[in-house]
Amino acid sequence: MLRGKESWPRCVRIARTRAEVLGACAGWTAATLDELTPVVYDDVAVERHRWGAPDLGAHLIKLAREHRASECGGLWRLTQR
Repeated sequence: MLRGKESWPRCVRIARTRAEVLGACAGWTAATLDELTPVVYDDVAVERHRWGAPDLGAHLIKLAREHRASECGGLWRLTQR
């Protein structure tokens, strides 16, 4: 039971991050992970962005699997649904 309580803030962060990823990508034609990281994690100290980038990459991969984003040559784009 405690485990569920501990993971709740992480679930909220994950959902919020996915929304932030979609919001950040919406204004761009295409962007690299390095370009998106400071936009998505604008509420996090710049020194910590290097730890957020892999997590952001995982969110982008999930969106790609859902056919909501695509990647080509390191550039990420939102896809039309």
